[in-house]
Amino acid sequence: MTEEEAKLIFDEGNEADDNQEFEKAIEHWGKIPQEHQLYYDAQWNIGIAHKDLKNLEKAIEYWTKIPREHQLYYEAQWNIGIAHKDLKNLEKTIEYWTKIPREDNSYYKAQLNIGSTYKDLEEFEKAIEYWEKIPTEHKLYYKTQLNIGVSYYNSEKFEKAIEFWTKIPREDNSYHRAQLNIGLAYDNLESFEKAIEYWMEIPRENEAYYKTQWIIALTYIQLKHIDEASKAFINSKKDIFEMLPIFKFIKISIIKKIFSQILDSKTDDFFNTTIKEDIDNKEKYKEIFIKSLYIINLLHVDSDQEKQVAHYTRKWVAEQMLFAKSPLRLSTVIGANDPKEGITLLDFLEINKGDKLQTPYQAFITCFTFNHESLNQFRLYGKEDNREATGISIIVNRDFFSDSVSLNISHANNEQSKELSIAKNDKITEEEIKKPSIQKYSLYRCIYIDPKTKKIISVGHKEIDCFYREIKNNKPQTFTESKKLIKGINDYQKEIGKKLKQVKDQLKQLNCYIRKHKTDLNESIISELLLPLRHLTKHAAFKEEQECRIFDIENLNTSDIISPKRDGETCTFNTMHIDYEADLSDYVEKVIFAPMTPELEQFEAFSKYKGYNFPCERCDHPFSMKTT
Repeated sequence: MTEEEAKLIFDEGNEADDNQEFEKAIEHWGKIPQEHQLYYDAQWNIGIAHKDLKNLEKAIEYWTKIPREHQLYYEAQWNIGIAHKDLKNLEKTIEYWTKIPREDNSYYKAQLNIGSTYKDLEEFEKAIEYWEKIPTEHKLYYKTQLNIGVSYYNSEKFEKAIEFWTKIPREDNSYHRAQLNIGLAYDNLESFEKAIEYWMEIPRENEAYYKTQWIIALTYIQLKHIDEASKAFINSKKDIFEMLPIFKFIKISIIKKIFSQILDSKTDDFFNTTIKEDIDNKEKYKEIFIKSLYIINLLHVDSDQEKQVAHYTRKWVAEQMLFAKSPLRLSTVIGANDPKEGITLLDFLEINKGDKLQTPYQAFITCFTFNHESLNQFRLYGKEDNREATGISIIVNRDFFSDSVSLNISHANNEQSKELSIAKNDKITEEEIKKPSIQKYSLYRCIYIDPKTKKIISVGHKEIDCFYREIKNNKPQTFTESKKLIKGINDYQKEIGKKLKQVKDQLKQLNCYIRKHKTDLNESIISELLLPLRHLTKHAAFKEEQECRIFDIENLNTSDIISPKRDGETCTFNTMHIDYEADLSDYVEKVIFAPMTPELEQFEAFSKYKGYNFPCERCDHPFSMKTT
């Protein structure tokens, strides 16, 4: 092959590559013979094309052909290292990057990344060894000081971490991140005033500002500086509904003071919009609102015995969610099977809903249950062509939901609503403060009330027969294991009994307060303030459903997460919904077919084909289809 022919073929490969015709480019470059001077350039290009095609093993194969004496050799070692890192072959990554010599331009970049790779392997001393090779005058120096500090922090050597982070000057891009980290280190050392001092360095325009203010607020509470805590909570831009975690570790009297100041700041749109027609009684409405939030906090599903819940739906809908990535939907409460949806609590409190208050808020819910294969719910839900027991129960684990207690209210008015709620008694990490998160909703159990007798009957929970089925499926091997399982059941029943008593006591207090001040207050405003709690309260006639829910309350005037969009042709009130961000298929533990649901084997086979391998089984409860 002549030099002109080789150059022509090489250029044809480049042209195909520019047009993103990578297979065609590879074909052209592959024709250049080894004895030609363009051969190794072609091998380099073929490796790049395979990388673009996500064929990383093939890319490595071609880059390794480039000999040490070629000018592209060290670039090839760098690329091979990156490819191995993407393939999770971290030891191989290190092997190739250590081939890069000090005289090469990419040497210090390689040292930085070798250190980071050792950090990923949790070999922190080796990571530090490589980072310390970067000299003071190098542009990567301060980044390595940040990384060395992180490694010492992860090794719980907090004083050493602070030593390295304090080397980073204000003019460096890493400065504010270092201040955040120093605060975290002092927090772990229980030097809380020093932690706050460094966190205060984070400016409002920094991406970590709002979450840092949240942690400052929690730290001030720990120091019993309540007014400063309130200011920091307000600065965090968190909706008051996102602050429910503090009920778990702060006295209710202190919470009332903090919440009162936040509500006075008018940062909470829901409360202030709702009471605007009766502002003179703001303090009384505050009391009602805060009491309702405390009850909601008690309903958060967080028991170790409630690790899975079920969602009943039609088989076709299940297939769309699990195989076609169609999101789970939160729908409007209009059309719920309970005609008393949202009314039962008002009946219990003897509140006359009266004329609808002119506020823009609408509830959206999705229902789950602690009963994974209830014949009653198979008969009611997921019916195909109105035939009973033809649906599916999808069992999901609790990771599908937020593990923090919070409510989702009107995202559009709170740009920070997607931030994670971090409890002060949890270990705080920089990753928790900075990382973007998938929006997950908290799961709440329902309260079952008989308005006629004014009795609070129960709260949603896992029934005893569900435990017995689990014991049978898990087949404890020893007497000790069986005893432990039985103890777990007994402890759970006590836990639910205690929770029910707390809910009863708090609802009684709420009822007494409303009765005492009822003549002074607008009952429609009370009804609207109780909107979140109303949709966690159901008529006792539905208590067998043992329901739990996720829900969202949106401002219809401003929300940007409701589908279809308000200007769309298909947008009607009944079709409005909110898409849940987390992918349901990632959290499925099991799929249970109702007694009469067809095609279990086909569903299971397709699940394997799609790479999910969902365990599928048939509900064995007795059921006979009625014929006409």
